[in-house]
Amino acid sequence: MDITAVAQLEAQHSMLNIADELEQTEIDAVASAVIEGYKIDRDSRVAWVETHSEIMEIAKLVIKKKTYAGENVASVKYPVITNSAIQFAARAYPEIIKGTEVVKPKVVGEDPEGIKAKRGKRVCEHMSYQLLNEMQDWEDGVDQLLFTLPVVGCAFKKTYYSGVESQNISEMVFPGDLVVNYNAVSLEKASRVTHVIELTHNEIVERIRSGVYLDFDVDELGPPVGEDDDTSDEDTPHKFLEQHRWYDLDDDGYQEPYIVTVHEATQKLVRISARYEISGIVQNDEGDIVRIIPIHYFTRFLFMPSPDGGFYGMGFGSLLHSINSSANTILNQLIDSGTISNRQSGFIGRGIRLGRGVSLKFKAGEWKPVQTTGDDLRKNIVPLPTHEPSTVLFQLLGLLIEAGKELSGITEVLSGKSPGSNVPAETTLALIEQGLQVYSAIHKRIHRSLYREFQKIRRLNVLHLDDMDYMNVMDDPEAVASMDYTASDHDIIPVSDPNATTNMQRIMKAKALLDLRGQGLDDEAINRRYLQALQVEDIDELFPKGEPPPDPLMELEIQNKQAETQKVVAEQGKVAAETSLVEEKIRSEQVIQETKMRGVDFDQQKLEIERAQTVSDIKDKEKRSQIDSAKLINDIRTGAAAKPTPRKKTTKTGGNDSKLEGKSAKSHNQGGYREKGMSSNNKDQGNE
Repeated sequence: MDITAVAQLEAQHSMLNIADELEQTEIDAVASAVIEGYKIDRDSRVAWVETHSEIMEIAKLVIKKKTYAGENVASVKYPVITNSAIQFAARAYPEIIKGTEVVKPKVVGEDPEGIKAKRGKRVCEHMSYQLLNEMQDWEDGVDQLLFTLPVVGCAFKKTYYSGVESQNISEMVFPGDLVVNYNAVSLEKASRVTHVIELTHNEIVERIRSGVYLDFDVDELGPPVGEDDDTSDEDTPHKFLEQHRWYDLDDDGYQEPYIVTVHEATQKLVRISARYEISGIVQNDEGDIVRIIPIHYFTRFLFMPSPDGGFYGMGFGSLLHSINSSANTILNQLIDSGTISNRQSGFIGRGIRLGRGVSLKFKAGEWKPVQTTGDDLRKNIVPLPTHEPSTVLFQLLGLLIEAGKELSGITEVLSGKSPGSNVPAETTLALIEQGLQVYSAIHKRIHRSLYREFQKIRRLNVLHLDDMDYMNVMDDPEAVASMDYTASDHDIIPVSDPNATTNMQRIMKAKALLDLRGQGLDDEAINRRYLQALQVEDIDELFPKGEPPPDPLMELEIQNKQAETQKVVAEQGKVAAETSLVEEKIRSEQVIQETKMRGVDFDQQKLEIERAQTVSDIKDKEKRSQIDSAKLINDIRTGAAAKPTPRKKTTKTGGNDSKLEGKSAKSHNQGGYREKGMSSNNKDQGNE
């Protein structure tokens, strides 16, 4: 178990500058190794540097003075590469920075109570604020990167904590300033990564006084030397080599990761710092060091891989270099041909008397007298044979320009030009989608690189972010930096969408989600995504703080259902009313029929009573007649029959009166019956 080696690594990790504890001989050995490694890596990319210089001149449209036979000739550069870079940067920039959002959370695992989502949201809101406000050069670096990347093919971001400025730094590094062996597979597997940095006199003094660099006199570095010439002044920066490399300082047979800074001109070493964390020291069961995980400061942004596997990749500059150079040559030839044709130089014969050494120069609209006839002038002036600009060259120029546009993916539709008045919208969208296929793959590479950069910034916040500063920014009592940033239950990813490179694509995807509302999904989340696609600011202010509002579509559907229900109820009520009316009519008819039937029965009873009364009267009359007959016989028998006694009139009259009284009673009963509004079904009594 090698306790000494581990303890030494832990001690070096806590040092601001390890060179303070080293002997001068060891310092010189390290500096020599840095310079030697830098030269090897620089020589491996000589061809790439030459091509890179030519591409940058074309992309920057540098005008160089060109002469032919002592005369100035055209030196115009057609902006094929420049236009491609502008188109790419214009599309990519709004995707990476969307308003005030740069980072968004990604919850890992189940989150039924939403605790992970809240923690991830706090971290992303703080990082977005940190990138756009506290790290003021970050957004400018992204802008520069998106313009350099398509031209050169790669660019880099360096992420670290500045002890001098006491804040995180993530600056853009040009590919010419980061020297890596051309055959390296990646930054993580490269043996050395050398960053060529330039520091002014004051910046060097700041690092010396803060303890970052060794204590030395800046004058020892000598006068700084410029790149273009040997002249310099006191404001010219010094060039330093900051090399991220492996070196065995403890002589245990295993190289440790360090950062070594050396002044290039004098080869003076000014700093050595550890490039690892204590937690990155891996030991076996016996306690021996097996591996040390290095900390990577640089992030590579690759436009597209190089066919030969070169480290620096390829961009539009490499792809369009030959096309753009040929287009420049043809364009300048056409311009020069037109210039010669317009000047009309030629020969003058001896027949024209102008005097020795005399030449004529004409202004516009000027006429000059000569001592020669017009016919002699025509014979003695011979124009130099010239040709108008070639139409073949002009057509070839157009062919090269179109080939460049096709190779860079720039079509008329993507550049904002109308495809035509009769082209359907679906065809236009299909053309846009097809034209953006080239950009989609590039956007995914940028998305991956941004993710790596944000992971580096998150690590720095874990190490250096103060809890109070974090809470003040978030204004949330639950915001604790040491807990939120170290939590492994959520991840942070770029807010950019690698699958959508235009606003129209994002809006169409978000609008498709609107049709899925009310089908068991989270309607509020769908509305948020649609508003985010529209790039609406302060979305949270649009949603109520209490219970979520009802879905308008659901409300409309409920109202329609209620209206249909009311309609059905009304129809049922109408049917019930009609049924009740029919039933009432049926009851009325039944009552009328029953009443009629009762009237018929009553008339029959009345006839029976009258018949019984008549029979009774007849029987009474017969009985009275029998009584009178019996009395008469009796009188005859007793002798009073000589003079019969006349029948009393009252007796007969009484019988008639009794009959009349019966008839009167009948009339009275019929009158009472008719007073109820009912009529008899019998015939009139007078017709019986």
